[in-house]
Amino acid sequence: MNPNQTSDTGQTSRETNTQDPVTSPPPPQYYSAQRDQISGGVIAVAPISRADAVRLRKAGIDIVVCGIYEGENRRLAKEIESEANDTPIHCYEHRKTNQSRALPHFHPIRRHPKGHCFYETNTLKVVQKP
Repeated sequence: MNPNQTSDTGQTSRETNTQDPVTSPPPPQYYSAQRDQISGGVIAVAPISRADAVRLRKAGIDIVVCGIYEGENRRLAKEIESEANDTPIHCYEHRKTNQSRALPHFHPIRRHPKGHCFYETNTLKVVQKP
């Protein structure tokens, strides 16, 4: 049938060959986090809002940004740390022999309050999610 012919249902072939719209990937998710002392990785404990992420970082509690796109995760982690603790410093993952699953992160330049704003990369992911 050519593109303008009508089928038995009364639709043209252009109408019947429509594709499903492309679905966009889910937005990054924020989690309260804990560091796994054995693997050096990050455990995503519970989903939280962006406002909660800022509040937890102000209190010195670890959080992690998980999502498909590394650049977006990094940008959001930096924004959260900046809102919570002024000027953040970026650190790549700490690769110790017993801590090969670490994630890159931001933390306050003066190291107070304690804690980190971790983020997933294309190859480094949290070791566990709820």
